[in-house]
Amino acid sequence: MVIAVPSPVRGAEDKKESTEGSDRDRFYRTRQGISLALVAVVAAGACNDSVLRPLEPGEKSPFPASGVKHAVDAARGVLTYAVAFAGDHTLLSVELELAFALVVRRIESGRTLELHRIHLGKADYDIEDLAVDVSGRRAWVASRDGTVRGIELASGRTAPVWHLGSSATAVAVSPQRGLAATGTADGIVCLRRMRDGALLQCVAAHRSSVSGLDFDPRGHSLVSVSWDGQTIVWRVPSLAVAARHSFTGSANRAAFSPDGGQLAIAASDHPPVRRPASAPLGQEQRHRGTPGKNAVYVWTLGSHMPHVERPDVPARDAKRSSDRAERPSGQLFDQSDGPAEDARRAMIRSFTGHTGPVTAVAWSPDSERVLSASWDRTVRMWDVGRDQVRRRPDPAHLEIARVGGFSGPVRALAVDSVGRHIAVGAWVGSLDGRSSVLLQLLYRARPQTGE
Repeated sequence: MVIAVPSPVRGAEDKKESTEGSDRDRFYRTRQGISLALVAVVAAGACNDSVLRPLEPGEKSPFPASGVKHAVDAARGVLTYAVAFAGDHTLLSVELELAFALVVRRIESGRTLELHRIHLGKADYDIEDLAVDVSGRRAWVASRDGTVRGIELASGRTAPVWHLGSSATAVAVSPQRGLAATGTADGIVCLRRMRDGALLQCVAAHRSSVSGLDFDPRGHSLVSVSWDGQTIVWRVPSLAVAARHSFTGSANRAAFSPDGGQLAIAASDHPPVRRPASAPLGQEQRHRGTPGKNAVYVWTLGSHMPHVERPDVPARDAKRSSDRAERPSGQLFDQSDGPAEDARRAMIRSFTGHTGPVTAVAWSPDSERVLSASWDRTVRMWDVGRDQVRRRPDPAHLEIARVGGFSGPVRALAVDSVGRHIAVGAWVGSLDGRSSVLLQLLYRARPQTGE
């Protein structure tokens, strides 16, 4: 920071020497005061930075997270397709080297210790998604070979295997009700009972590939997103439509907030599909897309599940509704559908800044922060707290942390239940590029008594 200080005004040549001396004294005193003020500002900033720290084991912070830092590289030089936590001390990652493997690692004292690798198959069919049941004992993987497989993490045994009849592109597990949801490349969403695999419901949900699924914390709602731009909230177990919204471009992932009141959606102006002929791995910046369309959207759900766009709304009205949804970064707006305006209002906020497709979103446990991952090789943290609804801040202040240093597109994110670690999965553009990475959330220190 540079401050320009005006030079003292020279007096007339016949000005008395005592007056000149007085002017010089005042000038130097002023300059010294400005310098001391600058030192105080810098020192205050340094003090504020120094109190950001990770959580200690068993600690809970009264403040939202205020920063992110790199902790440890669990894997380098491979392609990481998906990440998840099985409890707060076990990291799972789907990695591709010569073949696909589900790698189970223990997190201890800031390090990761590999426990075992579970073979998932040759590289012929991509593994698209990973989910973990509430017990942390079983994982589920969705594969382009048309199957969703349950895997016991302790033994590595695969059971059961569900055959979907089309490429499996998404899977989610209900935290409360013993249900699992699956999505396919042809837009089908199905609901199953995990205990015996019984098929409960299936719907032709989307016109394109289902790119993400997530249950709300109570298991009463399911969200599906698709490359067709649609985000649909379904009632469980009926799979009746509770709410929907169309984004321009592609909706790539979605996540309910831990308090169940908000949805985060990762979006881009085109599906995040690597085109080998035009964008080799590590050169995705050639397809950055339209500025402002690579965004994180946060949809605040009303006390009555909002119906932002009714299925029976004429296409021209739906188009106007979609047009209203495109607003500058961080701005708020309401959408309603006529008579039910008061009961069915919803707010959608956009958070822009990524220069490539946004491929993953995850929430902090207090529902105050959203983490996002992108093909622009960064992970970013956004302030999405409810108080922002009242304050309407400058959009430039909504991004509060950023981590780079990845050599390829960042594909997957997960946050543990206590808000200590972030798991990141990335593809690499170099032999030693970061693939499976742990980041740490940073918090302000609790004030000392009497401060």
